[in-house]
Amino acid sequence: MRKSKTVMRTGIRPNGVHVAMIMPKTKGIGSWSDEEIKRAITAGISKDGSTLKPPMGYQYYATMTPDDVDAVVAYLRTGPPIE
Repeated sequence: MRKSKTVMRTGIRPNGVHVAMIMPKTKGIGSWSDEEIKRAITAGISKDGSTLKPPMGYQYYATMTPDDVDAVVAYLRTGPPIE
């Protein structure tokens, strides 16, 4: 399946829902600590303490094991920054 370049650049999904970019960068999670990322993934709380809105399905990730969450964070850190 071919990924849409529009989704990667603008954060607008084909269904019109705006999604925040999470790849490491100044405006993304590049300045977030691992603990802040884990909290966002499992509790739906952003770095600034605000609640993340759909389509972030944190309730589905809340039951992940700590090792699995660590693996997701490690994976996210491997991506190249997107400016």
